Amino acid sequence: MFQLGDAKNAGLNALLFYSIDKASPYALAQHEATNSLEKVAEFSLVQLAITEQGKAVMWLWINAHSTPFGAKPVSPSVAGKAESVVDVVQAVYATIPAGGSK
Repeated sequence: MFQLGDAKNAGLNALLFYSIDKASPYALAQHEATNSLEKVAEFSLVQLAITEQGKAVMWLWINAHSTPFGAKPVSPSVAGKAESVVDVVQAVYATIPAGGSK
C-alpha cells in the first residue's frame, strides 16, 4: 500500500504528481515548494479536467518512467478503471513487489 508522506516513495510520488499535472489543463504545479501528490489526492480525474487523451498520455509517462522506482507498467485494463488520483496511485503501487519501492 502506498504512503503519500513516506520519504522513501518521494521520487515515485513526484513522478505521479508530474504525470497528473501534465494530463490536467489546470496549473497544479504553480510553485515548486507546494508540488505534491497530497495536494491533488482528493480529486477525481474528471474534477482535474483530464480527458481520455490526457489519461492515455499520463499512463504512457507513468509506465515509461516508474521502473527505476521498482514499479512495473500498469496494464491497460487496470489503468482504464482509474477514476481518481488515489486510483492512479494505488494502481502504480500495486505493481511494486513487497519491499521494492526505492
